[in-house]
Amino acid sequence: LTRGIFLGIVSYGILVLDIQGISKWIVYFLTISLMAYAFAVSHDNPSLFSFLYRFLSSVLFSGLYIGFKRNLLSPIVAHSASNLLIILSELYRS
Repeated sequence: LTRGIFLGIVSYGILVLDIQGISKWIVYFLTISLMAYAFAVSHDNPSLFSFLYRFLSSVLFSGLYIGFKRNLLSPIVAHSASNLLIILSELYRS
């Protein structure tokens, strides 16, 4: 939910500036990148792998949200599948 709100506010703010020649896809890319960085940095990241995993996951989930016309179902399913894989890998290690 926070991701969608942040994406909407920042994207709208950039589009309101009405910078000539700027594509909405460039706005989305910049917003998603900024949001993914903020998301990854705000978590406890003891390793580069952990940071990259959170950053790329955030980019993927946000891209799904935008790509499926702001439908939350696709990023929710992807996030659930990601969590399931993490749980299964932890169970396998035990």
